[in-house]
Amino acid sequence: MSVSKIAVRYAKALFLAAREQEVLEKIRHDMELLLDVTTKSTDIIRLLESPVVESATKFRVFSALFSGRINSLALDFLKLVIKNKRRGGRNKLKRELRI
Repeated sequence: MSVSKIAVRYAKALFLAAREQEVLEKIRHDMELLLDVTTKSTDIIRLLESPVVESATKFRVFSALFSGRINSLALDFLKLVIKNKRRGGRNKLKRELRI
């Protein structure tokens, strides 16, 4: 499956969950924050792109940074993206996440 199709599926799933939980605006803000950090921080970019660092470790770092600062749905979504190694489609996902 192409990266574009995957990004659309992830974005739709997040949108539907956020709408169902009535947290669309909060998720929009959280996604903007996460996307900003993952595109501007060279340390975070290196962490995410490192094949040596396990997904669980990557998520622990993000959890430590953002737990309590972003909605749990956004954090769960980030965990899914990291777990499924969807970092390579970051730009496509970024466009689709403009909820």
